[in-house]
Amino acid sequence: MTLIFRLTALILIVSKKLCFYKSSFCLNQSSLLTLYYSLVYSYLFYCAGVWRSTYHSKLRRITTLQKRVVRIISKSPYDAHTQPIFSRFKLLKFENIIELQLCKLLFLYQKDFLPESFNTMFATNKQVHSYNTRNKNSFRLPYYCRTHKLKNSLLVFKALSLQFFK
Repeated sequence: MTLIFRLTALILIVSKKLCFYKSSFCLNQSSLLTLYYSLVYSYLFYCAGVWRSTYHSKLRRITTLQKRVVRIISKSPYDAHTQPIFSRFKLLKFENIIELQLCKLLFLYQKDFLPESFNTMFATNKQVHSYNTRNKNSFRLPYYCRTHKLKNSLLVFKALSLQFFK
């Protein structure tokens, strides 16, 4: 399966979970939040780090669906700003979920909690050169590439995750 196919499947799943709009009239906000975490957030959180390497236009649909669900939970109008709603309920936006997953991966890598197959995935500056610099323990960023085919590769996934971890 390709990444775009999986992303389309995720959009369909989250769209179908909007069925609790009908139940928003008879449930309070804490019950709606519980439904959000069980029906929507779990799908957004699963493999969120992988979605970082795809087109922003593809991720915009998921972000829009998440905002629609949050407006339903808060019983706000359809054109209400969502930043105050996310802050009030202490929810993470989809972009923040992706950043959290990437930072978590790098933290686990740095503490050697990942399997051995991840040992060659990232490099620190002290592995590249022997100079005693103040950034010797920092992760080394790979080169930046111009074509979109390379942008979606593992190399750019590494670079993006390293940028968030700093």
